[in-house]
Amino acid sequence: MTSEPYFLDSNILIYSVVNGNPQKRLIASEIVKKGLAGSLELYISPQVLLEVFSIITSTKKMQIPLPSSDAKRLIEIIVSSKIKLVYPGEKTLSKLLEFIDKEKPAGARIFGLYIAATMSEYGVKKIYTENTIDFQGLRGIEPINPFSKL
Repeated sequence: MTSEPYFLDSNILIYSVVNGNPQKRLIASEIVKKGLAGSLELYISPQVLLEVFSIITSTKKMQIPLPSSDAKRLIEIIVSSKIKLVYPGEKTLSKLLEFIDKEKPAGARIFGLYIAATMSEYGVKKIYTENTIDFQGLRGIEPINPFSKL
C-alpha cells in the first residue's frame, strides 16, 4: 500500500455506480478504482455494504434502482478486491457507547457512530464521505468530502 488508510462510506460507493451527478461519479469512481486495485488503502464494513445494497435497489431512493443481482455482484466485487472488509470487533461496542455518551445521538446518526467505532477498532482515522457532519467532532476521526471543491 502506498497510502494511509481510509474508510469508505456508503455514499461514495453509491456515487461510483449510480448515474446522477457526473462530476461526483467521476471522483467517487476514481477512489473506488484505486481501492479495488490496492493503490489506495480502503476499508469497508458489512454495514456499509448493506446500506449500499438497500439504497441502490430501492424504488423509493433511486429513480432507476438496480436489480438485486447487480447489487449482489457489486458486493462480490468489493469483497474479492483489495478493499479490506472489516468487521466490528470486541472494542467496537464500547467505543460506540463512548460516542453515544459524548454525542447524544438520535435516530439514524447512530449508524455513522457505529462506522466511526468500527474505524477506531482498526486504527483507521480518515473516512471518505459526503456526510462529514456525521463524523465531525469525533475524537480520532477525520471526515473527508472528496466533492468539497465542486
